[in-house]
Amino acid sequence: MRRVSLPAFWRGRRGSVAVETAIAISVLVIAFAGVMQIVHSAWVSDRMDRAARAAVRVIALTPGADSSVLSGLACTAIRKELDLADDFDCGTTLSVKIERSLAPGSLNGGTGSTSDSATGELVVVRISWSGGPWNPGTLVSGDDEAARQVAIGIARLEPVEGA
Repeated sequence: MRRVSLPAFWRGRRGSVAVETAIAISVLVIAFAGVMQIVHSAWVSDRMDRAARAAVRVIALTPGADSSVLSGLACTAIRKELDLADDFDCGTTLSVKIERSLAPGSLNGGTGSTSDSATGELVVVRISWSGGPWNPGTLVSGDDEAARQVAIGIARLEPVEGA
């Protein structure tokens, strides 16, 4: 076995292409994984936004229902939009909040209208969910309410037929 001094080892070029290729491929794999995570997050966020819009649409079209019926209708619309099984429970995986009878100006800090009729009032559905283990917010701050992602759907209440 031939002994090589340390300065000769650093000047040698044998195997440098393999080392450079290994470093370049590892950097490219990490970059590709990061891009895929960003694309997946955007896809999930878009699907949840569509689910929130579907839920708020159903709620806006049933203005006289009470809150328990509205929660069931919202969960059914979310399941349908996300192609989930019929036994999926929205309350355990998702946090769905329904706000009704908001004046149109209340979303941007104004007082809005104060009319007594439900026509023109807004319905807001907020769906929050955990982004999973790859969500940087979850990795840094834990799975608390502030670290959850939120999808919002807003619609006007439709007038009641015959009113």
